[in-house]
Amino acid sequence: MNFKTLTTDNYVMYAMKAYENPHCKCLGEFDNDLARIQYVKRLFNKYISTDVLRERLIINHIVIMTNVFGTKVTARLLFFRMEEYYYALIKTFLLYLNLLPLDDELIKNETNLNLSDITMMDDVIKILRELE
Repeated sequence: MNFKTLTTDNYVMYAMKAYENPHCKCLGEFDNDLARIQYVKRLFNKYISTDVLRERLIINHIVIMTNVFGTKVTARLLFFRMEEYYYALIKTFLLYLNLLPLDDELIKNETNLNLSDITMMDDVIKILRELE
């Protein structure tokens, strides 16, 4: 199966193919790890609507996803499953965690998503720098 272009029909198969969790005992664990995208999305939405950033929880979800899916797959899944207004948040967190893929272009649907076109969020950068 070709995963150059992610679609709603093939993104789960793409995630399954990349999934590497030696402790996984059932499909439910895979589903829980894939559901972390929705958790991160809710946390981003909460930040946008209430200005409350749960940065440590977001970092934990992204790190766990990266551990089981890998860096590039995690980035592709996050950008694919979230709306464009979350892109700056995704990029800011991935860059902070040094998990932004080296190739500047990620494929989302039939369009190319250039990471260099996505701005960073200065207020989030400031919050993340305070963690160090």
